[in-house]
Amino acid sequence: MTTDGAGKFSFPNVSFNPYHLTVTQEGFASHAQDIDVRSVVPVSLNITLEVKSSSETVTVEGAAEDLLENTSTFHTDVDRDLFVKLRSKASRHR
Repeated sequence: MTTDGAGKFSFPNVSFNPYHLTVTQEGFASHAQDIDVRSVVPVSLNITLEVKSSSETVTVEGAAEDLLENTSTFHTDVDRDLFVKLRSKASRHR
């Protein structure tokens, strides 16, 4: 059964019995509830469907060769400006 524009629906002329109601909608978690119809008085239910959790998978592929050193020796990267500063400092102390 489908709801109306306001999100409501009704089951007219239902026999007095226990029922198991399941509400589903694509993109939402389903809702299930037991209902016991015992009189002609309408049963009113407020059901809110929760947004179904989604999951995404990200696969990253590629070679990491550029990120790793190919030699096992230790080294330090020195900025060219450091050499210029050291050279000017050394020439002032001569």
